[in-house]
Amino acid sequence: MPPILLRNHLHPDTSAQPLLLVDGTRVSCPDPELLDLIGEFVDDGDGGLIAAARSTTGFGYIDGCGRWVVPPTLQDTRTFAEDGLARFQAGELWGYVDLRGKVVIDAQFEDARAFRRGRAPVRNGKYWHYIDTRGALAFDGIFTRAEVFSPCGLAAARPSGAARYGYIDAAGNWAIPPQFSHAQEFTRDGVAAVEIKDDRAGVIDMQGQWIVKPTYTDIRRFIGGYAYCRIDRYPEYIHEFYIDTSGRVVIPAQRDLAKWMADGWVRAGDSDSDYVGLDGELATSARIGWGTHFTGHGFAIAGAYVRHAGGPFDGDLDWGILGTDGQFHPAPEGALEPLVDDDADIVLPEPGTPLAPFVTRNEDVAFLDREGRIAYRLQRQSTGDGERAVLRDAQGVDLWTGATHPSLVRLQPFFGADPDSFLRAGVDCDSLPALANTLLQGAHENLARLASGAPLGDDEDEEDEEDEDADCGGNGDWGEDSGMARHFTFEDDEVEALADCARTGQRLFRVYLKEDVWGTYQFLSDLRFGQMETMYARLAAVLTARLGEPVALPDHARKTYDIDGLVWPVMSGSSRYWIGISMYCDTGDGTWWSNIWLHCTPDVEALQAAAALAPARVQDDDDDDDDDDDDDDDDEQRPVTRDEWVAQVGGYAGWLELVCDHSMYLRDVPAAFLDDAMVDAAIEANTRAYDDAPDAFHTPARLEALIRKGPHVAAQIPHACMTAEGLALARSLYVDELDWNYADLRRSSLPDEPLDAFCLEDVWGGLVDADLALRAVRAGVGLGDIPRWLRSDAVIEVALDNEILDVRWLDRTQFTPAIAARAVQHTYTDLLPYIPRELVTPELCLTAVTTSGTSLEYVPTEFMTVPLCVAAVRSSDDALDFVPDALRDAVLASLDDDA
Repeated sequence: MPPILLRNHLHPDTSAQPLLLVDGTRVSCPDPELLDLIGEFVDDGDGGLIAAARSTTGFGYIDGCGRWVVPPTLQDTRTFAEDGLARFQAGELWGYVDLRGKVVIDAQFEDARAFRRGRAPVRNGKYWHYIDTRGALAFDGIFTRAEVFSPCGLAAARPSGAARYGYIDAAGNWAIPPQFSHAQEFTRDGVAAVEIKDDRAGVIDMQGQWIVKPTYTDIRRFIGGYAYCRIDRYPEYIHEFYIDTSGRVVIPAQRDLAKWMADGWVRAGDSDSDYVGLDGELATSARIGWGTHFTGHGFAIAGAYVRHAGGPFDGDLDWGILGTDGQFHPAPEGALEPLVDDDADIVLPEPGTPLAPFVTRNEDVAFLDREGRIAYRLQRQSTGDGERAVLRDAQGVDLWTGATHPSLVRLQPFFGADPDSFLRAGVDCDSLPALANTLLQGAHENLARLASGAPLGDDEDEEDEEDEDADCGGNGDWGEDSGMARHFTFEDDEVEALADCARTGQRLFRVYLKEDVWGTYQFLSDLRFGQMETMYARLAAVLTARLGEPVALPDHARKTYDIDGLVWPVMSGSSRYWIGISMYCDTGDGTWWSNIWLHCTPDVEALQAAAALAPARVQDDDDDDDDDDDDDDDDEQRPVTRDEWVAQVGGYAGWLELVCDHSMYLRDVPAAFLDDAMVDAAIEANTRAYDDAPDAFHTPARLEALIRKGPHVAAQIPHACMTAEGLALARSLYVDELDWNYADLRRSSLPDEPLDAFCLEDVWGGLVDADLALRAVRAGVGLGDIPRWLRSDAVIEVALDNEILDVRWLDRTQFTPAIAARAVQHTYTDLLPYIPRELVTPELCLTAVTTSGTSLEYVPTEFMTVPLCVAAVRSSDDALDFVPDALRDAVLASLDDDA
């Protein structure tokens, strides 16, 4: 059995923490120190073990007892291949050693790859060729790319002067001629994933015949008989699968599927908390909030949501080990959470070592096995002149003691970080009262400057100092605090402007999650927010103890920050000030940050008294600017109503141009203009316009003509418009066409039970029957995903009960006065324009504008009256924009009379 590897995470040099080799009770610490094992140990043929390794001095080969077989003085080393040879690099050139570490092929190649079946590709200059185990040419032939031979005896290669890959046999003959843009290694079963061009991947056998036609965007290398594959037509859809060597889908299509399988499981879902395998989802004994991929050792490192005393789950995670059987083993008492590296990545087990390092309450390391038990502890021990690391087994027996250093690393939790770690340097609860007093003095000085008209500093805005280069999860760069606001000018809200001038503030607490960290641990913002709340409560308690209970804001001129502020009144001289504390969080560009600020502002009376003494010329200048703004406003044009817009479009030519550019306006074309030629022109410009055409234009002849335009056009036909007859025709015409096969594969999967609101989101309409359509809308499916010919009265009734917005998908012939009356009572979207003109009445318009004033935009011109416009403006001030010029004065007068 090879030894296990345990890293000394307490070593003070965090860039070179050595590995210990543990074999039972024997622990080896190689000299020079071992930093990384490259691959795993292999049998050396003499009853021992050997592996490629890296040390502080370079690369070499080490045995299972920690002895350097080949001293670590090389530039690079690689693991041993099946033929018992391994690559090494010395003097910028590559050669090969055997299992005893003896050089069998001198370093002479600019590049080299692994041996298999007695052949290895090597390169000198521009071209590759193959050598045998003696270092001689195995056969004639030069290649621009050459891959390792596969277990079945073929190697992917690209010949000189060609841009395509084929496969050669051990004699250098082309078993499969060059024809692929990319070619993966063959499996032992004799299958390989290949691409015929970018985004066209399939699977072939050893004769070059298609097992899976090239209908996938990507197929990765088969491992253990299974391969990840993807169909990608962003932004429309991305579907990810796993297939076996026969091409059978073994893990169905879904999003956010990991690209490799370990221990029979694949991580899935955008929250990284679910796992799927050949038999479906992994049923877990605890509700997993986040987990790593399975490690290959039969477990994953995971966090489970905490449930206290039978109540609901809270946002905290209990960390532990998740087994392949779904059993979650919480970490033992004292082991807090998994260790993370400097990039905030969880530290995974070392090669060949089924143990996960966890941070403990004592700031050292516990190594957990696959059942969550502590197998080893790496602990700190004080000496007379420093500290040293001690490795102990599960029973506490000392196995190894390291050298003494002045101090060792003290490991801190990352996820459950102490809120104190996010405080600004030099800030703590004890110093808070003194800091508040400093801000009070600054605000008092600013108030005096305000009264004298003196400038109050530069234009820095301390709220906009988020530093995108800040640390990943702890304290970011704090930036520079101006300590005061920008130079005073009068604004519309004079008091707030004054407060901006005089206030002082300082950030006390900061968390910044970079995009890659927050993207990996989406739950982390909730944890960090909780840590901010904990610190906020502690800081507020300090101020309360010093200043008394916080009060409401009777004359607090400006609530500087947006979330949860508390203030305390204090006196300085004859003026009153407000000491406040606020917490704030926000997101942007994939990042998340939170802050706690301490600030001080004079009260309103003090601000107004200071402003009365300040020079008035600034206000005059600002008034001039306001006049300019008023002039600009006079030049603005009011928005047009729908009837005015229709008039601007003009006649047939105007509508034809509009629908060819924007097919959605097919629904708006007046009946007098809409004909077959206009519909065909819109569809010619955009195939998806077919979905916008009224039902009368959905004929079998038009669908057949559209399908016969070609596979790309057929693939673009809206799913709810594809009939069973049309689908059969397209499949018969385009059985070998990639564009069609992509769309057909994606849209031919009928939903599993239970149905949900997205189950028909992209399913061919021809595969759906009346029963499925009715059950789907009852499950929440929108009317737009129901085939047009299956939108019966019963289906429409259920769909509109679910969501009245679905009237947008009704054909005008399907509207009734009752549906129109329901639509105009909808409060957050104007649905009046979707109602056929013949059903629109003055009473209907009045209901519409009373419900949503901006519906006035869609009221027909003949129904525009002063009372109607007044009702609209009363409902929404924005409706005034759509009042016709001829009625505007009367409407305003009526509103004034009401006032």
